[in-house]
Amino acid sequence: LQTKQNNLRLYVRRVFISDEFDDLMPRYLSFIRGVVDSEDLPLNVSREMLQQSRVLKVIKKKLVSKALDMMKKMAESEERAVESEEEEEEAEEEAAKAEAEGKEAAEEEEEEEDNVLFVRRETRVSLLESATVRSCASAE
Repeated sequence: LQTKQNNLRLYVRRVFISDEFDDLMPRYLSFIRGVVDSEDLPLNVSREMLQQSRVLKVIKKKLVSKALDMMKKMAESEERAVESEEEEEEAEEEAAKAEAEGKEAAEEEEEEEDNVLFVRRETRVSLLESATVRSCASAE
């Protein structure tokens, strides 16, 4: 047993007419909910009149095309959102790699600076030793 869902409501000039339409939307679009407000239909509409109305046939076609267009736009915006997320993730990964490489380069530079300082200290120590040896030799 399937319960019928009344997802579409028909209004004429903002006056509620009916929400029981079998043919207003095709079955494959039965999940869509909405309101149809028409200025072209008369207020005293009967079911028989609605079934034979050309205006209602035009409304049906417009509803289907609008629903499909909206779903297409939603799919495109979802694709764009996924693409932009992927681009952001790639940019973040590249930034992390560059930061890691920058840290490695900075560590190498610090290590080179430490080696230069160590060589300078050794040179100073050896210069001091040779100066001390000279002064000791001259004192003897």
